[in-house]
Amino acid sequence: MGAGRIGDCNAGPARGQSEPGGGTLDAGAQPGSFAGMNEAEVREFFDGWATYEAILDHEAMHHPAFFAAAGAAVARDLGARPLTVLDLGCGSARHAARLLTGRPATAYTGYDLSTTALAAAREALTAAGIDPVLHAADLRQGLAGPPDSVDLILCSYALHHLETAGKGVALAAARRRLRPGGRMLLIDLAREADETREVTTEAYASWVERDWTFLPAAAHREIRAHVRAHDFPEDDATLLRLARETGWAKPELLARERWHRGWWLRPGD
Repeated sequence: MGAGRIGDCNAGPARGQSEPGGGTLDAGAQPGSFAGMNEAEVREFFDGWATYEAILDHEAMHHPAFFAAAGAAVARDLGARPLTVLDLGCGSARHAARLLTGRPATAYTGYDLSTTALAAAREALTAAGIDPVLHAADLRQGLAGPPDSVDLILCSYALHHLETAGKGVALAAARRRLRPGGRMLLIDLAREADETREVTTEAYASWVERDWTFLPAAAHREIRAHVRAHDFPEDDATLLRLARETGWAKPELLARERWHRGWWLRPGD
């Protein structure tokens, strides 16, 4: 399950992918994609706009709590200076726009597979005084950009669509993109250490069907099928290990809501 539109499900960084003017990502390992879901299927799945908006409107995945905590962390660690922001799986950027409102001369680049979401993102960010650069592409292009070039990376409910090795590759690539002193906000799903993936995804899908009464039954069925096939949440210890192995200091847990986590990452020494 993901954010934005039922989730900002993006493929992982692929060998040799690049963006104009940027570097390449040669990670040595294919970090995974959508476990059989091709790009056309992904676009169709995440252009279910009514479902996406309903999830955000009902705060079902706790976006306001996580972004409120992130706002305090941004003010503490990054101050009020202009920022270069990279948003991986930006969706409609509803909460990113609120996070960045009032910050002078913010340079924002967002990646998402859904053109419907990107149109809404442009509207939200423009209203916040930001002139965004938006790409209808998965996060491979964002991760493959030039090193030491961004101050803040936002990644909301995207990483759990990769298997464990792919998460490590993506975290290493994100670390490479950050300037000294930069930070990364990682909002994602997690599982308990004593649960298997199958136990967690079934419990999550059952919770959605029981508690997300604002969605029709057809949306519940679609979410269950997606979660079963494409969600690979890690337990907290595994995420901490991956972060350590890819050059990050110990992540700070900003907030925790059931299976949802908000992590604040800074580069290691």
